[in-house]
Amino acid sequence: MKAGPRPKTVVACQVLVPELQAVLGSRADLEIISLPAALHTDMDRLNRELDDQLAICRQNQENELCVVYGRACSPGIEGVAESHRAACLEADNCLDALLGPRKTEAEAEGAFVLTPGWIRAWPSIMEAMGWDGVHKIGSDTISHLFPERIIYLAGELIDDHHALVRIFSELPPPTGPDL
Repeated sequence: MKAGPRPKTVVACQVLVPELQAVLGSRADLEIISLPAALHTDMDRLNRELDDQLAICRQNQENELCVVYGRACSPGIEGVAESHRAACLEADNCLDALLGPRKTEAEAEGAFVLTPGWIRAWPSIMEAMGWDGVHKIGSDTISHLFPERIIYLAGELIDDHHALVRIFSELPPPTGPDL
């Protein structure tokens, strides 16, 4: 008798979870575990928390593990995944994984790409970085975070995309010394 598919566990940044749920749907053989988006602000902590979570997941030897974080999220992420025999995303970040070269093209044209998960996580990321809306940061960072165009990808089914966009637009942007 042929065995069924091995159960799968995906450990991902909470920014990407809505898109993963939209794509993968509800499946009995799949578990999605999310870690806080603000971990991106502390790469050592991200690696530690990912390592701890994968160790817990690895207790069930049958599960296939997949890490949905990009290489740019933390330079050590691939090593952490490998140490737990987990597959790792082959992209710099989750938006690269979703869009491939289209994201690079959009950014080259001065656009910033957002998803609903990214917008929801933005306040916690700002808080973790100590940005309170008037915090002084360099103009290079500001031009990267607040470009002329924003591309909003609505990959999940939600009732009010306008509410999410409003959350982001109402956040006061950090100010820089030469603005």
